[in-house]
Amino acid sequence: MKEKDYEQQLLEWRFHQIQFRKKYRNTPAGFQSEQEELEAKKEWREDVKKFRKERIRKLQSLYQPENQPFAGRAQELIQIEHKLKEEQRTAIVYGIGGIGKTALVKEYLCIHQNDYDGILYVTFSKSVKNSVCNDMMLNISDLKFNPEKYGNLTRYYKVKMQALQELMEKGKYLLVLDDCNTEFDQNLDDLIDLSGDKIITTRINPAVWGYSGIEVCSFQNSKEWNEFLNLYTKKSLAEDEKKKIWEYIREVHGHTLAVMLKIYNRDNEFNTKIVGKDLLQRFPLKKREKEILMYLSIMPTEGIPCSLFEIIAQLKDGELQRLQQFLLIQVVRTSFDGEKYISLHPLIAEIVKKEIPADVIKCRSMLKGFEKYLNGENPEKKDLWETSYENNRKLEGCIFAVINAFPEPVPWMATTFDSLATFLWVQGYFEEAEEYSLRIYKAVEDYYGENHQLTGRMAVRTGAVYYNWMKRDQADEWYLKGLEILKKCRPANQEYLVYLMESFAIAARTERHNGAYQRALENIDEALVCFYKFKRQMEEKKQKITYLHCLKLPYYLISKAGILLEMDCLAEAEQMYISAMKFFDAVSVDEFRKNTFRNLYVEILMRKNAYEEAKEIVMLNLKYAFLYRGESYKDTLMCMEKLADIYVCLHRENEAVEMYQKVLIHLRRDYPYQENWIEQVCSKMNC
Repeated sequence: MKEKDYEQQLLEWRFHQIQFRKKYRNTPAGFQSEQEELEAKKEWREDVKKFRKERIRKLQSLYQPENQPFAGRAQELIQIEHKLKEEQRTAIVYGIGGIGKTALVKEYLCIHQNDYDGILYVTFSKSVKNSVCNDMMLNISDLKFNPEKYGNLTRYYKVKMQALQELMEKGKYLLVLDDCNTEFDQNLDDLIDLSGDKIITTRINPAVWGYSGIEVCSFQNSKEWNEFLNLYTKKSLAEDEKKKIWEYIREVHGHTLAVMLKIYNRDNEFNTKIVGKDLLQRFPLKKREKEILMYLSIMPTEGIPCSLFEIIAQLKDGELQRLQQFLLIQVVRTSFDGEKYISLHPLIAEIVKKEIPADVIKCRSMLKGFEKYLNGENPEKKDLWETSYENNRKLEGCIFAVINAFPEPVPWMATTFDSLATFLWVQGYFEEAEEYSLRIYKAVEDYYGENHQLTGRMAVRTGAVYYNWMKRDQADEWYLKGLEILKKCRPANQEYLVYLMESFAIAARTERHNGAYQRALENIDEALVCFYKFKRQMEEKKQKITYLHCLKLPYYLISKAGILLEMDCLAEAEQMYISAMKFFDAVSVDEFRKNTFRNLYVEILMRKNAYEEAKEIVMLNLKYAFLYRGESYKDTLMCMEKLADIYVCLHRENEAVEMYQKVLIHLRRDYPYQENWIEQVCSKMNC
């Protein structure tokens, strides 16, 4: 059944239910009061409005052009306008890197922005498919990539292109694809065939693609050059300075970026082969400034949020100032999230990659910065789990860029690279996380051997990928492998106990899932023994236990409470729950993190037939799951399903069926591959 039909069916069923309950007022199945009837009708109308609103897709990342320094190019501006009036409504602007293609297009956008309902600006990344599927830069309401919904990026690309086509047919939009430097892309024709105006910038002659284009060359006359020079010189040039500039213009064959950089650094003598190795040599850059350029060279083309870069690069006041003055970096406020981004011109990024190549040793500090940020050492003091899915999405481009820069992780930074892999599976990129985690494990095993604590740790972390991917057999295999290695190997440092306690806790969870409650209890007790031993060691060495290490204790206690509950030891389970929750009396923690603990208490209350109290707690959990993860996330759906279970126990069958229906809608729409879960909800509805 199609998604729309299924949701319509639910709304129609609820409408008939309201009519039925109205007909049999004051009976067990009917409304008990006029107020109850009014509330039911009001909720139904609101859901109908929401249903209709969700079906109206909108473009949410419209570009707002800003006036920037610009000179000349009058003829090229006219050519773009003419090209957009032709049948294909596509202008391909091409030329060598740094000649002014992007500046030309942005000037066109400033002039013509009022001619359009909106402008879409996408920076090319790897391929047309990847660029279109970038939900940060090309954001369409009610469309977000989810591997469990679409299976792969190719399927999502087709859905998004169809949505984009429909939107561009309804309104007048201009789509810009900037820096599309690829000799072949099988999806380029799809983009050009879209309705509406399109502008593509590239360093490739579009004849290679089978299209004609507008070539951007150096300025053709002295009038344009004088405009350009006046634009970038803050004071009048002396005659000898003018002479040097004009000689330089001839030397670099009118390369505008090179000339602009020369204007800002006129005192140095330069080699005639400017656009290349000497581009960086002619600036008196400090070691730290070169390091910053190296970091930025591996970031995505659109750049990195300034707030994030300041943290991971450990920037100090004024460290970017000279780089901005030399025009080597650019800081702009983006249209898709309103935040300032810092980036390099693509040509400068290429030169930096060649002249200051990044490697793990040079980038160690930055990589550690990412690890710390993802683990909660940031202004919000929130790790991956405490940060909303939407806010994590802002980091996706940067994380993928770092992984692409270091495709072969080194073993001595395994935990750092593992934090990047963890980010991938938290965001739902399971295939990518699997591939990277396996590379990390192999690197560690090859370097440290089969019986080392880091090898065991990385086996456990690989298991985490499969566990969250809901591939339990593979997860159990890796978890067991990791535990066996850790039990056999010699401790290398104090982190050994941390790795071992986590492995025992995971083993306890696995045994509980398999119904082996006594073995589960033994494993969780082993985890607690390791925790207290680790705590004593740290105290003896007068070292502070980190927040993340402290947080393990309440999780182990709640795990033990769950095992005791399965063994029908209700009183002991409740006492263990109380002990776990006491931890949060002394430590500030986000409410969403407490959901795991409250979920266990809900199970205890249901065993005690305290369904009303259980319902209130589930509704609180649902509130925070919705706030932190969104309406369609698994945590939210699990809360909704549990609420429906409680409605069944309270003999409120109509509300239970309605809630199960909502869960099913999201599962079928967003998690169609979760067949067992869907079957489970369907079976509950049939009971």
